[in-house]
Amino acid sequence: MSVRQIVIILILAFAIYLAWTFSRGRSGRVPLYLLPWLVAISLLAGAVAQLLGATGVVEALNVMAIAVSIAALASSPRLWREQVQRDLQGAKLERAFESADLLSWRAWLKLAKRLGAAPAACWYFGALAAAALVAVLAALTVPDTSRTFAIVAVLIPLPFAALSSLWLYRAARGVPPGR
Repeated sequence: MSVRQIVIILILAFAIYLAWTFSRGRSGRVPLYLLPWLVAISLLAGAVAQLLGATGVVEALNVMAIAVSIAALASSPRLWREQVQRDLQGAKLERAFESADLLSWRAWLKLAKRLGAAPAACWYFGALAAAALVAVLAALTVPDTSRTFAIVAVLIPLPFAALSSLWLYRAARGVPPGR
């Protein structure tokens, strides 16, 4: 086995762990706010690796984006709502954005407070869709024989982006907009 294959097996094992814990109604040791970060960073890093010609790295990063997004679909909207509501309690949404907010749903909740739940959900979806678009554009640089597979692979996280946007919108409807 090559190192690339071992890394892919570890990624798939991690995704199976995620799907199993999410299907049980809990998130285990992996909070849900990390999943969009993992998907977006995997897609963007895969695009950069694609442009640099590192096909083994691209494959592992695309598998990461696909596996994490599919595993996240095993979670329920209730689980997303619970985690968002937990971060909403005691959060000072009037304060300016801080880097520590990125380690919870607080950054997204602050955006929902300023713009409203629907526009914040659109920004969330847009960020994930933009990462997928960048990955698609990078996939256009591969030879014709594997281009279709590369493009389809980076579009698989879009259902996760759409459903999680809807779940986040529903979780933040109670956040009153305003500065």
